[in-house]
Amino acid sequence: MLGFPAWLTAAFSKRIDSIGHEMHTDPQNQQSWKQASALLEKFQSMLSSDQFRAFGEWEDTVGLLEAHQKEEIYIRGFVDGFHVHACLREHMQKMVGKDDSERGKEG
Repeated sequence: MLGFPAWLTAAFSKRIDSIGHEMHTDPQNQQSWKQASALLEKFQSMLSSDQFRAFGEWEDTVGLLEAHQKEEIYIRGFVDGFHVHACLREHMQKMVGKDDSERGKEG
């Protein structure tokens, strides 16, 4: 993934899985999960078992694609944040160095 070492990719995946689990088990989300489950049961009752199985395969495929996309967005956001931090740090070091050299001229 994006040329990262395997250990970093594994760390990101573990963190994303942890966040997903927290969100899924959060009591504030329980009502939404119950509603989604009820809607799925209603939908299932309208389809034959073959149709529902095909829908399930489609849903699994789309869900996996979306999960991979969100994981990549998370990682790219992390990398972007790291780059911003590095640029700001470099800029601040230049400013501090400039201030120090100006102070040396005054003395």
